[in-house]
Amino acid sequence: MYHTNLSRQFSDLEHTADIQIHSWGGSLEESFIECAYALYDYMTDRSTVNVDSQHTTTINVTGDGVDRLLYNFLDELLFRFSATPFLVAKRIEMRVFDVEGGRLEATCFGEPFESERHPCGTEVKAITTSNLQISPVSPYDIYIIFDI
Repeated sequence: MYHTNLSRQFSDLEHTADIQIHSWGGSLEESFIECAYALYDYMTDRSTVNVDSQHTTTINVTGDGVDRLLYNFLDELLFRFSATPFLVAKRIEMRVFDVEGGRLEATCFGEPFESERHPCGTEVKAITTSNLQISPVSPYDIYIIFDI
């Protein structure tokens, strides 16, 4: 994981074969965003990413329950990183965060990944729900495993 000078509220924990992430925040929404930053920080160094208005994108996901909503959010971000133009988000802003309604809308500010400018980190193959834990109260801890 790249340890940048960007503010972070997540840490990586020891795990036998994959990457276990612990994120937290002042709200559940903030903890979701910190999980997303952890995902990107495993794949590259976000401090090397610029915000390019041409590549700002909004994603919409749905999911029944907080677990499925988080999974679908991270899975969509991983897909956007893996599909042309390989979006790397430096900053993410939630526009809609409705757990009870099962809907999330986030705007991702970043640019396409370019191996000449962005260091290659660990390839994340998939988001998992194995041992997924989400605390519904402050400090809104999330524990999740990424398959590498």
